[in-house]
Amino acid sequence: MKKRMLMESAYNLEVDMASLGLDEPGNEEDEEEPLSEFMWNICLPDQMFVFSQEDIPHILKTVILGMQPIRSKLQKPVPANIIFLSARFAHYYSSSELLESLLFAVVAAIDQSIKTRPEDMTLLSFWISNCTLLLYYLKKDPGLAIATIEYQLRISELLHEIFVLLVKDAQRRIDKILEVSMLEFDTIPGLDDVRFEGEWRVFKHFSLRSKSPVNNYSPVANLQSSTSLKRSSSGSILAPIFRAPPSSPRQRSAPSPRNVTSLLSSTLFVLQTYEIHPMIIEQVMCQLFYFMSCELFNKILSKKKYLCRSKAMQIRLNVSAIEDWVRTNNLSLSLINHFQPLIQLLQLLMCWSQMTDFSILVQTTKELNLINPAQLKRVSKNYRYEVNETRITEECQQYILQLEEDTERRKKRYSTESIRSDRSDASSIIYLTVSPTLPPCGTGPGWEDDDDLMEMKDSEMLLPFAIPTSTEMLANYGGQEKEGEFIPLVPDEWMEKLDLGMRRGPSSVVEELTSQWEAEYNENEDYDDDDYDITIDSNLQNLQISGITGSI
Repeated sequence: MKKRMLMESAYNLEVDMASLGLDEPGNEEDEEEPLSEFMWNICLPDQMFVFSQEDIPHILKTVILGMQPIRSKLQKPVPANIIFLSARFAHYYSSSELLESLLFAVVAAIDQSIKTRPEDMTLLSFWISNCTLLLYYLKKDPGLAIATIEYQLRISELLHEIFVLLVKDAQRRIDKILEVSMLEFDTIPGLDDVRFEGEWRVFKHFSLRSKSPVNNYSPVANLQSSTSLKRSSSGSILAPIFRAPPSSPRQRSAPSPRNVTSLLSSTLFVLQTYEIHPMIIEQVMCQLFYFMSCELFNKILSKKKYLCRSKAMQIRLNVSAIEDWVRTNNLSLSLINHFQPLIQLLQLLMCWSQMTDFSILVQTTKELNLINPAQLKRVSKNYRYEVNETRITEECQQYILQLEEDTERRKKRYSTESIRSDRSDASSIIYLTVSPTLPPCGTGPGWEDDDDLMEMKDSEMLLPFAIPTSTEMLANYGGQEKEGEFIPLVPDEWMEKLDLGMRRGPSSVVEELTSQWEAEYNENEDYDDDDYDITIDSNLQNLQISGITGSI
């Protein structure tokens, strides 16, 4: 199962399978536990990385610019670990200038690395994971938490930039298949034979097919039946479509909601593979669901071929497949809430011809409070009536036109009076109203914003982004389940890579560190050696050359 997900993700996201660890042997070393406890309150000589100003370019080249996304548990956090251990040495045993030089160069190098490959989701996920982990380290170390406040902000801004690049890449992939998979895929067989008013057919299909049941829609009860549509995916209609494998290779390769859920699964798999913080994963998925909802909404509203009840029924069933995917993967149900405007538009189309009475129209539009007057007018103008389908009354059409005109006047008044400058006073919010001769419709909170009065949705809008707080990071990185996984250690092979290009630092630094620690431990004769087994060479050459001494 895991290997299949690796191959599917590599295909969907167009990434090298090696970066996802497909060719890696079992990672037995990932199960190894650290041999000593990491001390966050003090900086021990074997829990830092010694370097000089001249070594910074080599460090950046090794762990950032030349770094390829790695999936191994011990290898994934290597950049964050080395940068943090270097920052510890610079802060506690060198100078603030060296610390600033290091972090400034690190931010610039990461920015350069991601901008050279902005469409590589594995690389973007790798650096989101490492930047978040580096922030966690810097905030947990008492000394660095204060000394690096400015660079914590810069890393947070960089993290947001990488987040945006990753979201844009995923949106680009989804956009290629969204319309053909969600809007053009026919869920219910036989609906292609539905005839519309004013439509000419040169050729007729002479067959023994029974008439399509779509002409027998129930009245406005369809509006309240969305839950049954959601759950129907496990019923007899959707079971052979979304759960059973297609009967032929042509059907299997045909675009369907499976293509969208497969791409979502691949994206989720990569994010979880690189152990990105769950809060950031949820924000990525929220942004993608918002994008899909807006794009589908706009395509339906702008193309007349989708503005009919039969097509609305098909699309609604396709959307339910995405909702089922959310539940199957145990994701937050808040993702489905982004589909609410889309679902309300589909509900409106499914019960449009049933609004033969003025009171029904008013009640329906009040319940569908996410559909604004401009969108109602578009549906009224371009709705495709089936042959013998009941049309809405002239009175209802005039009401919709009146409502839209009053909305336009209200928008102009908003812009001329600039009343939006004071949002804190709830009494200053002006709700939409219509002419005195007609009852108000849909004057809910969904219509208070100018953005909500636009005919089309802004699919490019970025939702608010939040960096996990220190408490949220501690719950994820420092919890009992993951205790020992997120400790800044550097594997021996990476120490060897760094040693190859390191320049020997000034001997005075090494001598000063040696004398300082020897004096401290000689002074504390009653120190418990069982708690901290630290061996310091007489000249501390290992510390100078390798950066880390002792056994970790």
